[in-house]
Amino acid sequence: EIKQTMFQNNAGYIGINCYLTSWADRKRTSQEIAKALNPVLSKIPGVNAIAVVPDIVSYGDSGGGVTLYFTTAGSYKSLLKPVNTMLSILRQYPGVQSPGTGLKFDAQQFAITVNRDLAAELGVSLQDIADTVQAMMSGIHETDVQSGSHSYEVWLQMRKADLMSFDSLAKIYVPSTPLASAGSTAATAPGSVIPLSSLISVTPQVGQSSLQHYDRLRAGSVSASIAPGYTVSQVVDFINGELPSVLSPKVHAAYTGKAKEYLQSSGSMVGILILSFSFIYLVLSAQFGSFIDPFIILFAVPLSMVGALFSLWVFGGTFSLYSQIGIVTLVGLISKHGILITKFINDLREKGEDITAAIVKGAEIRLRPVLMTTFAMVFGTLPLALASGPGSVGRHQIGWTLVGGLLFGTF
Repeated sequence: EIKQTMFQNNAGYIGINCYLTSWADRKRTSQEIAKALNPVLSKIPGVNAIAVVPDIVSYGDSGGGVTLYFTTAGSYKSLLKPVNTMLSILRQYPGVQSPGTGLKFDAQQFAITVNRDLAAELGVSLQDIADTVQAMMSGIHETDVQSGSHSYEVWLQMRKADLMSFDSLAKIYVPSTPLASAGSTAATAPGSVIPLSSLISVTPQVGQSSLQHYDRLRAGSVSASIAPGYTVSQVVDFINGELPSVLSPKVHAAYTGKAKEYLQSSGSMVGILILSFSFIYLVLSAQFGSFIDPFIILFAVPLSMVGALFSLWVFGGTFSLYSQIGIVTLVGLISKHGILITKFINDLREKGEDITAAIVKGAEIRLRPVLMTTFAMVFGTLPLALASGPGSVGRHQIGWTLVGGLLFGTF
């Protein structure tokens, strides 16, 4: 199914959605199929084709890739060196596929230069020249003609055959209104017309097909698709390591799309954890009537996070949006163990028990409830960690985060 077709200059961009059969009818995942297709697609001459698996969570407009903008207040040509240097680096990096850039000087353009002195002597207005070129080359909507129940637009423009060559400029004339002066050498009379070709010169040159801007600065983009087996974090970390050798004092870099959303979500994760800690701490302080007991209860949370990240590493997970949700959930789940033990120890202390004896006795008595609730949550989360089928990747991230975090935090 052809999803979108867009033509710009002499380039065409076509997106095709390929729908796979159900999981029961195939043995390969979508990532494995895309990995097998890319070597075949790369052999098609004249086409830059790549197979990309849509991301589970959509980040902006970049799909499953990373887009980096180089910006400057100077000229576009000053961006050529950093953009081409980054492209050379990415072509050697196996974590991305089909790196490309939007900064291209590959468009055939023509510069029209007006002989101002001759135009002034002949009494030809520069505005008349501009309006005439626009009308004949681009066309002007002059009026509408009504015929029955239909309305037709009337455009003033040269014939299409004449638009194929600049030689047709000799067929275009502009009005002349020379100024009357004693020493005037103009050989034209009022109301005459002058061939446009005698007043202008056309110079071919190579320019940009599109002018990119980002954050109100001139920009050149570098984009690439993420290769199977690699993550956004790995690609972004690699690019950040190479950027110091690419950038200059007048050239800056900024991520967009998926990479930008990833960096923002990673940066906000610290704030979310601080808010969750603060909220639970305030609730526990009100419950226990103490500002010290909540610290004891929350002491296991850092250990549980270490276990969650270790489990992700062991089972090939990544620090994604799903694992972040699992870590935030883990803060509340693991705090329950401390609540069970601390509350019981406080009750023993109020009955006159020695602090050491109260801790030992409280831990012994509450060990079974803690283990029962822990294994109930772990076994309840295992279906997520061991899930298969569509969407299983996201379930794995949450599942292993909770399983590993609960086991480490309980220990």
